[in-house]
Amino acid sequence: MAPLGSILTSLLSLTTRQRKFPDHITVQSEPSGVCRSHADLMGDYPFGFGGGTKLNVSCWTLSSMLNDDRGRYGNDSSFIWAWVDLDPNVYKPENAYGRMGIGNLDKGGKAGGYGCYVHEHHIMNGSDIYLPDRVQWCGDAPHHQVTGGFYNTALVCRNCTDLADAKCQKQYTTDLYGFSEVGCWKKGTAMGGNTTWVQLIEPGHDHNCWLSPDQIDPTMWHGPPAPKCKS
Repeated sequence: MAPLGSILTSLLSLTTRQRKFPDHITVQSEPSGVCRSHADLMGDYPFGFGGGTKLNVSCWTLSSMLNDDRGRYGNDSSFIWAWVDLDPNVYKPENAYGRMGIGNLDKGGKAGGYGCYVHEHHIMNGSDIYLPDRVQWCGDAPHHQVTGGFYNTALVCRNCTDLADAKCQKQYTTDLYGFSEVGCWKKGTAMGGNTTWVQLIEPGHDHNCWLSPDQIDPTMWHGPPAPKCKS
């Protein structure tokens, strides 16, 4: 049986696929509303909005952490997120520190350009607007998975995963504590009884970095599992 998240995505997108929608609708933000780089609460938030800020919503999607408590605001809200187009003259890129929204145009989706994701909880009367009836489907939200090391311990990187190889012995300590973004995984030397290593892809730490399994807190995984690395 297909995962519940896949079934929900298919059903909701089918209801809007054949309909024609405007290029965008203009809504207003709730006080202290924020936009995020991914459609979940674990994404960076490059900008915040004051109450009543006008936002142009061009499409909607379901959280990249569907059925996870980090995919929505509390148990009484939905997993619906809006893609908001931003004016770079107002929301200047240099103030975003490289944390802007991760669109999905490369997957054939509609979320692209300069923008970010806003949960309907941060849209004024968002639960009443019901975005699937107002704007087009963005396509699936980009994959996003985070994990973290044990608190008070910074994550340590290695250049590769086979510790029998001399070049994999080199390690360096990052400045990252708690949650960080991770990508694909591969097998490596067993550490703490586990052979699965993951690649760190945290913005600003895009050097070659592999995290050994012994330093990751198993209670801190959020988001769907990443695929196996191609090499």
